[in-house]
Amino acid sequence: MATIRAKEEYLRDSFRKIAELKNYDKGYISVPFVNQLIDLDLQGFAGDIVVYHANAERVKADKVVQIPYSGNSFATSVAERLGTLLVPGRKGGAIPGAWNHPIIIEEKVLSFTTGETSSFTFNGLEKGDNIYLVDDVVAHGYTACLIIEEFRKRGINVAGMAIYFAKLFQPGIERIKEEIGISPFFVVGIESITPEGKITLSPPQF
Repeated sequence: MATIRAKEEYLRDSFRKIAELKNYDKGYISVPFVNQLIDLDLQGFAGDIVVYHANAERVKADKVVQIPYSGNSFATSVAERLGTLLVPGRKGGAIPGAWNHPIIIEEKVLSFTTGETSSFTFNGLEKGDNIYLVDDVVAHGYTACLIIEEFRKRGINVAGMAIYFAKLFQPGIERIKEEIGISPFFVVGIESITPEGKITLSPPQF
């Protein structure tokens, strides 16, 4: 599949066929090939689209940072294609013995997805780093805003953010724009859902 447009359309077709509304009130959408039983070919297409956009926008990043846990797999494809280092991230405050430069960030609000507070631990970040932040899904955007704010306090510049799919009917993308000043790039946007389970995608970007 040679072009970005063809890869984007193939991904959008895959979403249309597979995406399933699980809970209308909470906006839960299941897309198994994204973060359940991951299709690496489709993930690779998504990574190609992200890097195409990053290059077009001249995003300069030394490292790719994954928002754990579900963002980990996608971040791997993005980092590989950008040719950058991948910063490991995990939930919880336990620090592996081999990690030399850990950063622990405590959640301040309940996670919309889990209903719990947690913490996030990253390794290998230093003051002056330019990073590209990657996640699988954005809904309300609290976690991304928190992590970006805490990175900035430590002198780490977030050059951009990429998301596999964004639930645009929820406020996350706008929250990140307004509170953080970053416009996240998403490969697939979900514009709306209905109680009957209809899922409508936003227009293609390429």
